[in-house]
Amino acid sequence: MKYTKNYQLNQWDAADRVLREDFNRDNQKIDTALEETAILARSCYTRLLDETLAAPCQHWDIDLSSIDITRYQKLLFYPHLQGDTNQWVYLHINGWTSGYTPSVGNNTSHCGNVPMMNDPNRQNFGVCEFVILPELPCVCFVQTGSTTNIANVAPGVSCYRCPSLGSASAIETLNLWFDSSSEHILAGSNIQLYGLKR
Repeated sequence: MKYTKNYQLNQWDAADRVLREDFNRDNQKIDTALEETAILARSCYTRLLDETLAAPCQHWDIDLSSIDITRYQKLLFYPHLQGDTNQWVYLHINGWTSGYTPSVGNNTSHCGNVPMMNDPNRQNFGVCEFVILPELPCVCFVQTGSTTNIANVAPGVSCYRCPSLGSASAIETLNLWFDSSSEHILAGSNIQLYGLKR
């Protein structure tokens, strides 16, 4: 008797004797493979947003109101920002400018910062990843990448607890803001948001 290459399913020739046990064994293999595929599909990341900035701005507000964040175990936020100066852009939630609690230190005005380089050879260098954890008692952000040194783009990790936000469903916007009125996030900057399904 012959068998398929990947799952060793029966391939009967005209002269082979067909047995019920062979059918049952094949069906069990198929059922197991389909379940493994379904589990993998449920655990994959889904791209929720992919936006590119059309014109320079100082405040980029990213609308999340159309996304049911409660369907995801965690979110990954990737800002790829181009700037006209070496500067930090600060990340806020819902426009809030106070009350964020970092892992070290007193309350702060933001829940992370994204470095930008005014250098064509280093644009997007040191891009950060923000992991948004919505299932904790309050929503938390974990920033990895360049977090403390814009000149050397030293790698690091920073954690923030969000103010008055007990549920991720209350996140309406992510805000990338400059504090200064003289710098801009340049057109062509891009953000991506991914969700890990429950």
